[in-house]
Amino acid sequence: MNQKKLFPVIHPLNWAQLLNQADLCKGVEVDGVFLINQGHTKPGHVYSNFIKLIEDTARIKQLFDLWVGINILDKSPFFVVPLLTYYGIDGYWTDTYNSWEVKNLAGCCPIESTFISNYYPSFDFKYQEQQAKEETRDEIISALANRIWNCQMVITTSGPATGEPPDIEKIKWFRDIIGPDCTLAIASGINSENIESFLPYADHFLVSSSLEDKYGYFNEEKLKTMVQIIKNYNGENK
Repeated sequence: MNQKKLFPVIHPLNWAQLLNQADLCKGVEVDGVFLINQGHTKPGHVYSNFIKLIEDTARIKQLFDLWVGINILDKSPFFVVPLLTYYGIDGYWTDTYNSWEVKNLAGCCPIESTFISNYYPSFDFKYQEQQAKEETRDEIISALANRIWNCQMVITTSGPATGEPPDIEKIKWFRDIIGPDCTLAIASGINSENIESFLPYADHFLVSSSLEDKYGYFNEEKLKTMVQIIKNYNGENK
């Protein structure tokens, strides 16, 4: 059985808030955190320069000895991954799906060979356009499953919108296609009330809105509750 892991997704607002939220996550013993540059393209935002966000993500890793990943919404993996490798970022999650990119990313640059194991490409994800007509979902997932197996990528999916969980039958379908050993992640709609339904089928949970009191700020008790549910499932509290 794959180890189940929780990755709270931080919406960075500024350095002080980022520092506070990383400290909170470290204190409740999450498995790591993702940062996402949602809404950061507005002029004047402290992280409108996405390289500044990458730099501060690297600082968080160093300060807290914490696994850190990032999602840069508006940039191609071919552009972002070398930068993340340079700064020592642990993981990379993409909302957009491009079968050619996923199938060829591992071979695009030798520098990326050590980073690719923590690549979270999203498939059948919220707000994505319909997949290419010449490729059926089964054909794409089968190709991805082989790529994921070889490169240890983490296939990532979601519900139909932010805050909405995926249909459990969809997650079972993903598990059947990729097999029992590949890692499957869910990145929307997971909360402490429904996570136990998904734990038998998915492995990594990228969670934000259900853990927040307000945008950018987690509720400590909600974090603790979800951490404990996952630890119990993993048998860590026996």
